[in-house]
Amino acid sequence: MRYAADGSLDGTFGMGGKVVIDASVGPTSDSTAQALLIQPGGKLLVAGYAQGTSNSEFMVLRLDKDGTLDTTFGGNNTGIVRTPVGTGSDYAYAMALQPDGKIVLAGQAQSSSIDFGLVRYEANGVPDKSFGNGGVVTTPVGPGEDIAYSLELMPWGRLVAAGSARISTTAQGSDIAAVAYNADGSLDRYFGDHGKLMAQVTLHPDEVIYGLTMDASRTHLWAVGAGVPSTARDFLVLEIGVPDTIFRDGFEVVM
Repeated sequence: MRYAADGSLDGTFGMGGKVVIDASVGPTSDSTAQALLIQPGGKLLVAGYAQGTSNSEFMVLRLDKDGTLDTTFGGNNTGIVRTPVGTGSDYAYAMALQPDGKIVLAGQAQSSSIDFGLVRYEANGVPDKSFGNGGVVTTPVGPGEDIAYSLELMPWGRLVAAGSARISTTAQGSDIAAVAYNADGSLDRYFGDHGKLMAQVTLHPDEVIYGLTMDASRTHLWAVGAGVPSTARDFLVLEIGVPDTIFRDGFEVVM
């Protein structure tokens, strides 16, 4: 939906200010938008997940300024791109737009386990073959379910994805989790433990990062989410230092 400056629906966008798109294929219709960005020039990128031929897949689509699908995006004449990341159900929750126009999605990829999943596309929506394996990267963090809910583009072309990692394959509970990647999708070995950070920062292991951003000085990452410092699940803020060109400071917790 798009609104005018006074808060009313913008009638020049879609149908009375609204756009509804079924981005799924296959026997069921299930698609969810999770992230929105505006490209230079005003076109809109919408990312999330949609039903593919057998499982849920990463999805990104592009709209023109008036809310119509940009059918030049993705190379398939639909304006919608779906990408299987694992062999099971995959869900994208976050998106970043690089200065060179490339588009990165982050979320969860399911195969034998559930891991962090990233896909990078060229500016025209075609998977970027120079990133990971044909544009796709999957990263196990902990012993159980690993889910990236947030993504931030760092200086020097690096990417940081953050979310949660389950502490065990059998026990309930999750710790905060973050993974840093080089521009080609390989792990940034200077971050955490060879590119990965998994840590319990509150009293109980029920923690997650949902949002990630960089401050104006470009020297710190700020993450927001939830944790359990005593008996209730509370708002959580994490600061991750980014001195020089590598990560060294770890994190601080403010509750």
